[in-house]
Amino acid sequence: MFSGLDEIEWAQLIHAYRDASDVPDDIRALVSTDEKLAKDALWRLFGNIYHQGTRYTATAPAVPFLAEAALAVEPERSAAVLDLLSAIAEPAADRIYDDQMTVASFATTVRDEENALSVEALAECRKFGCPPTVEADVYEAVIAQIPRLISALDVSHRDIQIGLFGLLGNAPSHSEDAQDLAEKALLSSGGDDALQVAAVECLSRLGRSVEVEHVALQIEKLADMHSSPFVKAHLVLAKNDRSEAGLDALLSVLDQAEKLYEIDRETERGKGWTVSHIANALKPWAASKKDRICEALMRSLPVAKKFEADTSVLIDVLVYALASPQPSKDFFAKKRAKDLTSIERRALHNIVEFGFWKIGDQWLGNFTMQIASYGLPDRPADLRRYLETKENPLTRWFRP
Repeated sequence: MFSGLDEIEWAQLIHAYRDASDVPDDIRALVSTDEKLAKDALWRLFGNIYHQGTRYTATAPAVPFLAEAALAVEPERSAAVLDLLSAIAEPAADRIYDDQMTVASFATTVRDEENALSVEALAECRKFGCPPTVEADVYEAVIAQIPRLISALDVSHRDIQIGLFGLLGNAPSHSEDAQDLAEKALLSSGGDDALQVAAVECLSRLGRSVEVEHVALQIEKLADMHSSPFVKAHLVLAKNDRSEAGLDALLSVLDQAEKLYEIDRETERGKGWTVSHIANALKPWAASKKDRICEALMRSLPVAKKFEADTSVLIDVLVYALASPQPSKDFFAKKRAKDLTSIERRALHNIVEFGFWKIGDQWLGNFTMQIASYGLPDRPADLRRYLETKENPLTRWFRP
């Protein structure tokens, strides 16, 4: 297998760290019977041909061999390789969706951008292995593999389905395949939350494309068919509903935080990923519905603590809602204890009780800036010690 892999001049190509002469060995390791060897190789490929969203001259040539590896291994490992292919395609897809381009116009735009560069600027891009046309080359390489993957993979396996949803959400040119798979997943009686959420997220991304029609209607139609709070949360977010009804739906789902944290943990989506995602989606209503949003977030914070989940997004949105539409530093600077409303006092108490310093010093930087007007210590370690003293004025002021 991997015919032609050694015919590519990998040493002339570049990835994130150096020339790409190590890429063939990592590709071959993906199909190794040694599970650790395969896992380590995939981790390296995530870090070099796709490094924090950057793609390189070595990325596109690797794509057909990644697809071949995905077809040659068991479903769980195949799904992991599909995740890499999806990640490789995602930055280009995001730009296509954000700028409302077609797939064809994206390729033309990227090539025009490269032609517009000065000789010096283009030389600098090529030196680091990422001239603008790499974006188009990589995206086209991934999209070209989709028919092969769909026809040869076991699409009845849920891990494969989840992996394909991630990939197809970045491919409006294959939206019919995506919608067919998504409908089957969403209408199935199995109730597999993770699978159905992957289907919703796929439809949601395709709904941002100028080339795909009726996806929003599909989501609307399916939204009332599920009782799972996990699936409902993503259906609401997928609709991007900014109405009062949209707010009601998000707050209703957020009130089921305990269930969401349980499902998040069961499906290995990370600690509190869904609750944080929902909380962040409340920001458009922050100025007009401050009290309702603050109350909902305050109810969620003790639940987050119970599950030892990261509260940083909940706290961030709580601060945002309290201060909206004013900048956070102005809110804290201009109000004193006697001026605080009941909900503001309770919210600020929650910030102290469940704030970033309860998670770790790394979160303190942003919050320090927001409350700098109190003359608090500006070093995270000093601020943490200060906040943990019982008599600091911050704690006294914020008691409910």
